[in-house]
This record gives sequence, C-alpha cells and structure tokens, in this order.
Amino acid sequence: MKTRKATKNDMEEVAKIYKDSFSEPPYNEGWTLGEARKKMRVFSKYCDIWVYESDGEIAGFMVINPHQWKEGEVIFREETGVKKRFRGKGVATIMMTEVFDFYRKKGYKTSIGIINRKAKSFGFIKKFGMKIEEDNLLAVKEL
Repeated sequence: MKTRKATKNDMEEVAKIYKDSFSEPPYNEGWTLGEARKKMRVFSKYCDIWVYESDGEIAGFMVINPHQWKEGEVIFREETGVKKRFRGKGVATIMMTEVFDFYRKKGYKTSIGIINRKAKSFGFIKKFGMKIEEDNLLAVKEL
C-alpha cells in the first residue's frame, strides 16, 4: 500500500473513479467516462495527481493544484475520490497524510479545498483537523 504520483498508465482508472465518485449523491453530476478522461487530461497539465495503491490496484486519487494561490505556500485540493469498496478503510486519511507531508517538506504551509456539507466525507474533514472557513463562501450563479 502506497501513495505515489500518478502516471499516464493510471489515468484510465483515475477517470473511472472520478466518474463514479462524482456521479453519485450528493454530487449527482452525471459524468461519462469520456468527460472524466478529459477532466483528468486538463488536471494533468497544471496539477499533481496522486494515487493510492493497494495490492497493485488503484484505490483512490487526489488532485492537488500547487499553483492556484500563492505558489510555494498554498496547495488547493481540487478533487479526491476513493473506489466504493475501499471507502471507510482509511485510504483518504493515508493519502492525505502522505500528500500533505510531501508538500510540507517542500515548504508549503496551507491546504485549502472545497467540500459539500452533504458529502459523507464532511465528518472526515473535521476529524482530520481541518476547520470550516466562515469568511469565504462559494459564490454560484446559474447561467
């Protein structure tokens, strides 16, 4: 079991996990595999994509953007997804711990991400010691 940076060979499995994770509640975004592949290609241009491997199988992924805000100080957690059968087994905790350690050693001081209050992982975020920011809100407008 290990967390490592994804390779091109991992992208198909990462896209499948992305499609499945964000097509179910509370997100219900209805991703197709083709759309998820395209999203991963876009992320791979400016983000670091990490995978967690268990017995040679990719169990989850995390997309980190080290360029979103002040480079060298702030990382932005773009997306995280874990295969359904691996959820509740500590995959996200291990992945997040190891990824945070990597960036901390590079001098980064802060991790920021967006989470849906209805997501099952909402409690995990608080348990992991992250605070819910009161000052910054997500602004949404239907077009």
